[in-house]
Amino acid sequence: MLLGSLLAGNLLNFPAVHVTDVVSSLYSLGISRTCEEYTMKRESVLTLILAILAALVLVSQHCEEDEGRQPLEQPSFAIPADDLYSAYVTNAVAADERFKDKVLAISGTVQSVAKYGKGSAVNLLTSNGSGVVQCYFEEEQNQAVARLRRGQQAIIKGRCGQFYEDTVLVYECVMQ
Repeated sequence: MLLGSLLAGNLLNFPAVHVTDVVSSLYSLGISRTCEEYTMKRESVLTLILAILAALVLVSQHCEEDEGRQPLEQPSFAIPADDLYSAYVTNAVAADERFKDKVLAISGTVQSVAKYGKGSAVNLLTSNGSGVVQCYFEEEQNQAVARLRRGQQAIIKGRCGQFYEDTVLVYECVMQ
């Protein structure tokens, strides 16, 4: 009677229906196990689909990264690190218009050389003492970067990124 009323949607006749009564009625008919199996299969299929999609996204990102690592074209500008930094301090919007996403040949004095993930980063000094031009190198450039020393003059070719907290960021760098 309880199960029949539940299936018919007539709960008004049973004001004190307990969950345990419903579950035991479903178990007696074998419906619960079938529902659990269906839910488990559906969750397994959804998990599999999500895993496949995640793998496809990772593979496509890796392929795009490999495609994006083409040799840098000729520099649009040859500029001292101090002048590049000064341009951004004076007017970051105008400097972005002129330099952002362009390949530059930046000359300057090496302030520091550091490991950055698998690659490395080189900071070039600016005349104000607190700001730097920070150049990021991929792992393939580590041998060339390892030869640099603090105080040495260097020319670095890279793609100008952005100005962030007193630092001009330059990516895809290679030693000239």
